[in-house]
Amino acid sequence: MSHRSLGSHSRLTLLAARAGALVVLAAMVVGLTASASAQVGPTALGIVKSSSKALVRPEEVITYTIVMLNVGPGDVSVTMTDVLPFGVLFIPGTLTPGATYAAGQVTWSGTLAAGVPKSVSFRVLVYEPGTVGPLPIVNTACMDDGTGSVCSSVTVLCFRWAIFLPIISANVGR
Repeated sequence: MSHRSLGSHSRLTLLAARAGALVVLAAMVVGLTASASAQVGPTALGIVKSSSKALVRPEEVITYTIVMLNVGPGDVSVTMTDVLPFGVLFIPGTLTPGATYAAGQVTWSGTLAAGVPKSVSFRVLVYEPGTVGPLPIVNTACMDDGTGSVCSSVTVLCFRWAIFLPIISANVGR
């Protein structure tokens, strides 16, 4: 399993290629930070977790998106789980159809066709973390095919206070 931080762009592009035992998984996320994982075995699976914001304050909304990919060679049954971290509350009615939410966890189970990405999205509300200074909200999604799992994480920083500096101007020499 490998993890890689991704650059910044405005949309998610997931590319995967398989050549024998080599799997190349590249993901580009514009304006987002995420990590990707890949597994080489009977099936090659990839997962990328991203967020709509990198910096938030309490009472702001974050949209999380998880993209899963089976590079092949055949279809595979998987279960994706995403346990929501401290600092966020799930917003009902925002979950991609087919996925479920219960007891602080988003779950999707189904068959991933080779080469066809599956996306799951949902929204959360950031609540008052009760901490001084920035709170890193680390959210991880994992996908398991029964032989192993791959995971992807994204970190959003929550700042409790906004700092506003005064603007001071002076007329010099008058």
